[in-house]
Amino acid sequence: MLLDEIRNGDDRARNILLERYQKFAWKLANESKDIYENLSFSVEDYMSVAYEATLVAMERYTSGPNSFYSYWRLIAINKISKFVRSHRKLAVLDVATIRIDDSFNFDNIKVHDSSFSDTYFKEENLTSSILNTMRHSNQFSYQEYRIVSLFLEGYEFKEIAKEMRKSRSTIYYLFQNAVSKLRRLMK
Repeated sequence: MLLDEIRNGDDRARNILLERYQKFAWKLANESKDIYENLSFSVEDYMSVAYEATLVAMERYTSGPNSFYSYWRLIAINKISKFVRSHRKLAVLDVATIRIDDSFNFDNIKVHDSSFSDTYFKEENLTSSILNTMRHSNQFSYQEYRIVSLFLEGYEFKEIAKEMRKSRSTIYYLFQNAVSKLRRLMK
């Protein structure tokens, strides 16, 4: 089996498997681009994450009830989700440019990143600064703080709503209140 040859250090077998899974990785990258269309990541960004998942799957897969493809796809989807969560803060931090379409569908949030400045690329410091500002101000409720914190971690409104057992409209309302307060404090 090809995986056995790979584990024995056969680079040729490794390259064959990588080549075979390139089309699957490309398909998953395109699916991810469609799912996260409101973010500015390219198909190549998702492709590199899916490619990395192939390398991880080759190392860790052991035969069992699931096929290698199923195992790889699970790892790839998890890695892409983690990638989006950890990198989307750059798009989210420009809270002044978040807009919602006319249908008020929370799944179609449009994030416009044209006004980014160099300070937004210091995402950890900015995230920390926003949360510290909220923590040390008596203007924010615990719910507002929690919503902004989860949002900066990369959660979507529907995920926050599920986590906090509130409606998406309540989550969005509290988020907008927190953003308005933050704008006033950070001027």
